Amino acid sequence: MLPGTYFSSPPFVIPLTLELTERGWHAGHLNPVFVDLQRYDGVAVGGLPTRMLALGWPDNVRGADGPVPVAGLTPGDALDLLASRGSIRARERRGIELSGLAGERIDLHSDLGNNPIFGTADGDFGLGPELDLRLIAVPYRDGLLMLSVLAPAADLDAAWQQALPILQSIELVE
Repeated sequence: MLPGTYFSSPPFVIPLTLELTERGWHAGHLNPVFVDLQRYDGVAVGGLPTRMLALGWPDNVRGADGPVPVAGLTPGDALDLLASRGSIRARERRGIELSGLAGERIDLHSDLGNNPIFGTADGDFGLGPELDLRLIAVPYRDGLLMLSVLAPAADLDAAWQQALPILQSIELVE
């Protein structure tokens, strides 16, 4: 994708704009409830991305006892559910403001492949051992907007720094 301002909707149900300032990002999943940008630095396009920036509008968050509807959950509640799971290692939890919305972020690691984090009617967003996840949850409308940066564990902070200007450029369009 070329540098520029991009509009998410369609396909994403939440209309927003974001600004790409550098080349190297590729459109990944294009779904009404999940879209992502992917980087393939040093690897073939189409394989496992080296970095991802994802946006999700989930119906549920996966807790220790299964899916929990996001309706009525705060960002903190959602991250508590994830952090309480034995199959997830959680760290680096803190508050964050994104697009004028106060939320929380957390870093997650899974040793299991395709370990569900949140879900929709179309399926689950799963985390595997190849990439760690810095997950942001912000309240929006009657649910939670989930924004994610994924990268190998040793690269997560650098991936976050690369994705942060994009995240900070997000403007929700009403």
